[in-house]
Amino acid sequence: MNQDYIAEQINRIESRYQGNQQLVENSCWRIASNADLFDKQLNPDGTLTPTQQQQVDEFIDNFKASRSHNQSQSWMNYR
Repeated sequence: MNQDYIAEQINRIESRYQGNQQLVENSCWRIASNADLFDKQLNPDGTLTPTQQQQVDEFIDNFKASRSHNQSQSWMNYR
């Protein structure tokens, strides 16, 4: 799993892709693929099932929380 790639896809979802559902869905699929969330159940056509989309949304929330926590820890160690 490439965390920088996933962070970039999340950034795109939250900024440039707002209002373009097709691009948001594509980024979610790319996150699922990069993080190996669904193994062989990931559709190669770039679409997610509603259940998979929900799981990707949860993954994104957890990923952001984890990175936020790690960045705060790094800042605390720097002080």
